[in-house]
Amino acid sequence: MASAPRSPTPLFTFGIVADPQYADVEDGWDFRKTAKRRYRNSLNVMSRARAKWQSEGANVVLQLGDIIDGLAKEENGTISSTIAVNKVLAFFEGFKTYHLIGNHELYNFTRDEMASVLNNRTPTGESYYSFSPTPGWRFVALDSFELSVLNGDGPQKDEADKFLKKHNPNDVTSKSVDWVAGLVGPEKRFVPYNGGMGAKQLEFVENTLAEAAAKNERVILLSHTPVCPGSCGESCLLWNYEELLAIIRKHGTCVEAYFSGHDHFGGYHLDEDSGVRFITFPSPMIAKGDDCFAVGKFYEDRVVIEGYGMDSYTWDL
Repeated sequence: MASAPRSPTPLFTFGIVADPQYADVEDGWDFRKTAKRRYRNSLNVMSRARAKWQSEGANVVLQLGDIIDGLAKEENGTISSTIAVNKVLAFFEGFKTYHLIGNHELYNFTRDEMASVLNNRTPTGESYYSFSPTPGWRFVALDSFELSVLNGDGPQKDEADKFLKKHNPNDVTSKSVDWVAGLVGPEKRFVPYNGGMGAKQLEFVENTLAEAAAKNERVILLSHTPVCPGSCGESCLLWNYEELLAIIRKHGTCVEAYFSGHDHFGGYHLDEDSGVRFITFPSPMIAKGDDCFAVGKFYEDRVVIEGYGMDSYTWDL
């Protein structure tokens, strides 16, 4: 029997990029001296990404966090951070762009400053939300730094400090200390450049997925921080990943994938318990060439993630 013809035209097409981490500084290395960081070259990657997104007919872009590097702030504080972020934002002009919150956003800006620059807060002040690009599909954007030591001073930071001290005996306030010394496996996630989600946000995810399942919607979850072991290095996981992962697995029949960044090398894991694909998009900052982005094409019968300078992924619906 001949197979059914494939849908010829996508329902919608998105551009996708994670961790551009631009800064107007010389090339450097990551903390473990394993990957060269080409901070300025991220603008070259973004230029090529913009051209490809335009040629493929994308009108929406998912920017999965860390749009600029923390080094951008070192020259002249928030002024130099703003100059840097505006250089990158120029490549998103003409697209409806969803900017997620990464740790480097919080290195550079307060939450109020970030909301003003990136427009990533809802009218009611929430940093997580969902949207539907077309009937039958729902995207859920999450804030993986709702609980974080990077959220400024106050009770929330005190809570995050206590949480880290409980789970990590090392002095994580010192850059001269190996933050993961003595930690094993997923315990390595308890470091300052990660964060967690609060009870209210987890309830939002639970309710949103339940509603999507009732409406027969297919869901893509978006977050800066990975949530599934195997999709990233163990030191890049969400602090309370077990809680979020349990919710995803509970509603796995409607969740197609979880897109994240944070781990600059990227990664992929197909979760056998839920059938959900956990895709970690790599960083343009460590790209050896001038490509490190993707085009997502969502058809009636399949999803195609075309990678440029990264892996590609396709699955049937």
